[in-house]
Parts: sequence; C-alpha cells; structure tokens
Amino acid sequence: MNKRGIGRLVAAVPAAVAFPVAIAFSVCAVAQDAGQISLSQYDPSLPRQSWLSNGGDLANRNYSPLLEINTENVAHLKGVWRTSLGDSGMGPQYSAASQPIVADGVMYVTTGANDVFALDIDTGTVKWMYAANLSERINTVCCGWVNRGVALGDGRIYQGQLDGRLVALDIQTGDVL
Repeated sequence: MNKRGIGRLVAAVPAAVAFPVAIAFSVCAVAQDAGQISLSQYDPSLPRQSWLSNGGDLANRNYSPLLEINTENVAHLKGVWRTSLGDSGMGPQYSAASQPIVADGVMYVTTGANDVFALDIDTGTVKWMYAANLSERINTVCCGWVNRGVALGDGRIYQGQLDGRLVALDIQTGDVL
C-alpha cells in the first residue's frame, strides 16, 4: 500500500467503520503527545501496511501505529471516493457487522447477504464480486441475516456463510475454489 493508503482507507470506508479506525489511529498520536510509550514502539506485529484481520491483528486490538492521522487533522478527513455495492444486503432482514480487510491495495467488504466485494483502495472500483445467492427460505437466525467478514490466507479469501458453508475464493478473481 502506498504512503497515503491507510489515510485513504479511513476516508473511504463507511462511517460505522471509519470512526473506530480513525479513533484507533488518533489514540496513538495522543499517547505520543502525552509523552507515553506507544504500543507501536515495542510491538512489531501491529498493522502498518494492511489491515489483515478483524481488529487489525490477531489480538483484535483495533490499533494502528501509523501517525498520518492525528488529533490535529482527524476533523479534516473527507471521502476520496464512493462506490456502490448494488442492492446487496439492502433488505430489512440484513445486518452489517464486519470490518473490511485490506491487503495489497485491495479492500474486501462483505454484506449481510454474504456477498463479498473486492474494491481498489485508491479508486473504489469494484475489482470483483462474489454473490452468495443464499436461499430466501433461511429463517433460523435470531437477529437478522448477518456476516462477520472474511479471512485472508494462502491466496484465498475465506467466508463462513449463513447457510453453514465455508467458501474459499481466489483472491485475484473471486472465483470459488
């Protein structure tokens, strides 16, 4: 990801995701301004180029050591692109409950319909889309159709779907493997 990548990421993701991420970024700056020891000074596992898992790292800390966004400039952030995911996950039965995953300049986003989108981080262009096509007859869920996001590994995107299937998608094309 280029130097401006994480800043563009925070400005580009939906407000429900951007706000916690922006807060996480600014907390680092506040800690350094206060003269405290920053978590990033002793933990090399913290995300610096990508956001590869829910919460940013395997400990789900929702913390980034990057300093490009801080308490002085966070109020000036603005969107750099907007994209459409069509009508995926737009019905009343759907819920959104996942963080995007970002790797190598691509943001992977899911919807309550269990569809997966790969978006170019610089432009918002949809690179590929996987349609889960779940049966409308699924009615055994308590709190609406929801998706908890994707996992990344070995050149694949993995998603546990509401119908109980685990799907592996090619990271470059979105094709089911």
